[in-house]
Amino acid sequence: MAELRAALAANGLRLPSLSLDLASVAREAPSPHVTLGGCSPELAAKLAAVLRRKAVGA
Repeated sequence: MAELRAALAANGLRLPSLSLDLASVAREAPSPHVTLGGCSPELAAKLAAVLRRKAVGA
């Protein structure tokens, strides 16, 4: 989760709801999940643009 947060920040992005799903950790057999959460349409468009640029440059 920290790596994702840092990578997003390096591209000028921040997912406000990015967090660890506590229920997935609290299970008898923990299976941690990261919750990406919601974001504004503007942020979604910026994220899509960054991913497109990275895919083309890869």
